[in-house]
Amino acid sequence: DNIVQLGDFITFDSVSSHNLNKPLELEGRRMWDEIEIAKEAFLLIQDGIEQAKNQDRKNKKKVYSPHLIWCEGNHEDRVRKYIEKYPQLEGFIDYRKHFNPNKYDWEFIRYKEYGYINNIAFTHVPMAGDNRPIRGRHSLKNTIRDHMSHIVYGHTHCMGVESDGFRGID
Repeated sequence: DNIVQLGDFITFDSVSSHNLNKPLELEGRRMWDEIEIAKEAFLLIQDGIEQAKNQDRKNKKKVYSPHLIWCEGNHEDRVRKYIEKYPQLEGFIDYRKHFNPNKYDWEFIRYKEYGYINNIAFTHVPMAGDNRPIRGRHSLKNTIRDHMSHIVYGHTHCMGVESDGFRGID
């Protein structure tokens, strides 16, 4: 079994560049609140996994042990960009210290990178050859054109399927 979180788990609107010149948008938004809400949601997911494991132990079955992948999205990447702008904050802001997916054996995939399960790529957003996100009206076709494997991604926040035959790797 596999569980893949495809990114944008935290919005980080409090440090979004889209809101920099919109003080009313930022009014009342605090990074700490966003982290705490995400931590609660993450622990609910983790609790469900632990309950399944405990039930298996109780029933003397093979213990549920899914492969866990945590993809960082562009919303989580907002923190990195914010620190680039305000480098004096480096070391103070790391949301993963507050709900560390690695502590629970999640494989952490940085924004713009890929994790693989059985030659299927998982990422938050597929990247073009120039290391920019593939997006736009024809993003599905362009993703197939630029990738030599099956790919699952979450950036669009909607379901889409595209195929032109598979010319991937073995």
